[in-house]
Amino acid sequence: METLGQFLKREREFRGISREKLYQSTRISQSMLKVLEEDLPIPSNQSIYARSFLKNYAQQVGLDANEILARFKTERGDPSSSAVPIAGLQPKQGASRAALIALAVLILLGLAAYWAKR
Repeated sequence: METLGQFLKREREFRGISREKLYQSTRISQSMLKVLEEDLPIPSNQSIYARSFLKNYAQQVGLDANEILARFKTERGDPSSSAVPIAGLQPKQGASRAALIALAVLILLGLAAYWAKR
């Protein structure tokens, strides 16, 4: 059975579109075009853009973008679910607890100051 990558490459070549020409019209990098056409693993820093790349690719080659996206999801899964969070952007588990404790202490100090002036 023909993979999505093989299908994309065959259709592109059938229409006489080079990778260079596709790059120029879509601004999808040569390396990403290779990933898509050769069914290589999508780099984690590009996985969030995979659907957009495929949609753009399909439109430029004259294919049904919805069909291509559905086939991609069937063959390779949802690319956005494979995205790995960037280290440092996720709060540490104890950070929210510490913030709540600090807020509670500030509220208690404020109440104590209020009652002391009364």
